[in-house]
Amino acid sequence: MLTQRFRLDMVPDGKRAHEVHVNQHDSKVHLEVELFAHTGDFVIPSGAQASIECTTASGNKVTGSCTRSGKVVRFDIPDSVTNEMGRHVMGIVLKNEGLELRSLQFVIGVEGDPALLY
Repeated sequence: MLTQRFRLDMVPDGKRAHEVHVNQHDSKVHLEVELFAHTGDFVIPSGAQASIECTTASGNKVTGSCTRSGKVVRFDIPDSVTNEMGRHVMGIVLKNEGLELRSLQFVIGVEGDPALLY
């Protein structure tokens, strides 16, 4: 299993915060994302549920569940994302008591299977 860690701003400003690079057909790519706010302290509300939303390069919508501990959200990139080459836009969504908070978007860059190059 491949694990990548990075920090992600929860205050949207129209910029993409990070780009994760994987190879096509990689399986079990695990991300650990520490959430913060560049405008001040960020606390995930107690009881908040975390999920991911992704729009693939071909326009497909993919969602997935996450686990969280403190300010860190953990999830595996869905195989439906790593199977498709291209740049896929992803974000984390926190939901609590009918309210929804979205992170800055980040990119999952899926490169072609290197075994096919030879």
